[in-house]
Amino acid sequence: IPFQLDEDVKEETRLKYRYIDLRRDVMQKRLRQRHAITRSMREYLDGNGFIDDVIGWDFAFDDPDPDAYIFEGMDRNRIQPNWHSISALGIVGAKGNNGIGVAGVNWDVSMMLLKIGAQGVARGDVDRGRPHRAARAVRYAVDNGARIINWSGFVDQKELSELVELRSAFEYAEQRGALIVLSAGNSADDLDIPEKAFYPQMFPNANIVLVAETDLAAKLALHSN
Repeated sequence: IPFQLDEDVKEETRLKYRYIDLRRDVMQKRLRQRHAITRSMREYLDGNGFIDDVIGWDFAFDDPDPDAYIFEGMDRNRIQPNWHSISALGIVGAKGNNGIGVAGVNWDVSMMLLKIGAQGVARGDVDRGRPHRAARAVRYAVDNGARIINWSGFVDQKELSELVELRSAFEYAEQRGALIVLSAGNSADDLDIPEKAFYPQMFPNANIVLVAETDLAAKLALHSN
């Protein structure tokens, strides 16, 4: 409040700020408790160095709003909805038996949305910053308790010498028992052929699971890797 409790203030101010109520022991106790709870929550949420990361983190814009959008050329006026992330979250953990939307696989799960995006990169260009953003996201997920990481994407780089940081992050996840689920891709290629391989799908880590698409006969779909 903008005055001390022992000041001589006008009646209008006393009424506006419930001046008399603030003197009561019970009211002061409640205010102190609320302050202590709020401070503890803030310290806990910000203790990992990511301020206000309640639902996740946007590693492209470095802010706590992973809104699952792609901004080409860093131009916020050209917003392109990217619904894949939201759909994946729903498949994994949308609550069922509530008459809303779809039912996910696990109705009692905690999830975090981490965006590495393609910000500042035009279509067809190589996103040279993605390995770094992905490595940070993997480490963030592991450090914040993720046991399973799902990533339906890949990086443009083909040389392992350009992927040292990302490979290190995958090893970090493996050492801490985190499973990483990756999409096999939809280019109808055999990833075991060196010139067809891409990453991180072909990292040799034992904690990686590749997911391909099958048809109704449970056979590999024609377009799936």
